Amino acid sequence: MLANATVWAQVEEALEKLKSERIMGARETLERFTTVGRASLGKFLRGEGADRYLDFSDATPADLETLAELGIETRTEVGDDGRVVEVTKTRIKLQPKIEALKAMAKHHGLTKPAEVTVTRGFAERLAQAYQRVEDGR
Repeated sequence: MLANATVWAQVEEALEKLKSERIMGARETLERFTTVGRASLGKFLRGEGADRYLDFSDATPADLETLAELGIETRTEVGDDGRVVEVTKTRIKLQPKIEALKAMAKHHGLTKPAEVTVTRGFAERLAQAYQRVEDGR
């Protein structure tokens, strides 16, 4: 009977470990929000002017997860001079930052209304200062 209890405990422990690996923890959630909030297309762009191109060779899996859309379309066009030219159009879009930044702001308590305590003495001094400004003193 003890052996069955030990085996059952090991099975439960293994199941709990699997479950925890499937569910994102608080730290990982915050790290992912941070990655999206800090994401920039500049990380992937190389070259200057008309010679700009995308380069994902240094991209980490986390960098790639910041992409909401990546599309590449290649078509053949005939120029004004009659030459056939291959044109490649790339569409790249990052995940929306605002939701990630809102979540981080909420986590850090930045969305709570500020509590201000105004004492009677402070209010009176403020009223006197305001009156001096109005009187031109």
